Amino acid sequence: MQIKYTRTRRQGGDRLWPKVAIGESCWQWTGSTDKDGYGKLTDFDQRHRRAHVYAWWLATGVWPDQGQLVCHTCDNPGC
Repeated sequence: MQIKYTRTRRQGGDRLWPKVAIGESCWQWTGSTDKDGYGKLTDFDQRHRRAHVYAWWLATGVWPDQGQLVCHTCDNPGC
């Protein structure tokens, strides 16, 4: 079941975008990373999220279902 988030995506973007360095081919994460090299941040409920999954929520307005994967097109965890 997908859960809609109660905060606005604009507010959510304020947590994500200051930690993204936009380049020509990759958008590099400049914040903290997890043990696998993926960007991580804390959402409004103080839950730790991977940055690319958080970006998915910003784009769609819903969190991925349990077991659903959100993949990078370049397969670079820091992007």
